[in-house]
Amino acid sequence: MANLTTFMATCYSPVITTWISFTDNAPLYGFALYVLKVTSLNFTFRVVIATFASITFNIFASVIYLSALVEASGIVVLNVWTKILSKADISFSETIQIYNQLKVMTILMQEIGQDLVSVCLHHAFAVIMSTNAMYHFVLQFTSGRGMSILVTYTSLVTLFAATGIEMLAICFVAKSSSMSKEMLRNLLRNNGQDKYRRRVLRSMRPNSISFEFLDSVDSIRNGIGMDYFVRYLERVQSHTVTWLLATKHN
Repeated sequence: MANLTTFMATCYSPVITTWISFTDNAPLYGFALYVLKVTSLNFTFRVVIATFASITFNIFASVIYLSALVEASGIVVLNVWTKILSKADISFSETIQIYNQLKVMTILMQEIGQDLVSVCLHHAFAVIMSTNAMYHFVLQFTSGRGMSILVTYTSLVTLFAATGIEMLAICFVAKSSSMSKEMLRNLLRNNGQDKYRRRVLRSMRPNSISFEFLDSVDSIRNGIGMDYFVRYLERVQSHTVTWLLATKHN
């Protein structure tokens, strides 16, 4: 999965972006037609617009990809090591030491995500991308409109990419938080007779990485839950239906 994502980000995405930039479906081309109040542009002007749009979007996509790669590595490390601590036969002191090191890593990942800003906007990006993709995908199957393979294919790729981002940022983190809570419960059950160990375990919180600007008290204490992903699905559905009802399709 990681190799496929890397291949798409480095090889596939620039080609598709360049292709779309040189077609009539390019957003910047439509914007130029609206501003200049014309029905078409000459070839030279279209090449200039397409080149500018292609270079700008590819640079933007590369920055987003590098930011996501840094944060994704932290999520994978947290998930793998939490699973190891849950199943491996490790002494109590070593378990606590590794667990605290993971806690430091999660704090570092959150601070990096907040400094990058774009990482904390993953939910807004995903909702906007998914709503736009779902809207144009549904329009391809409405009566009185011709079906475009390019629009349909691009909408599906965008929808799957945005959903994948949310799954990585929420589902995997929620799974790690759940495993952390289960591990702490098992440690407390097995070491609850020792007064010092019991006090240490009760002072610990589940390890979790939050890529939100503001965290609720529940997410701070118990980590990110799957309810964040449910909100994403509900907002995409609600915004798409509202957009379809509010616009004319003929």
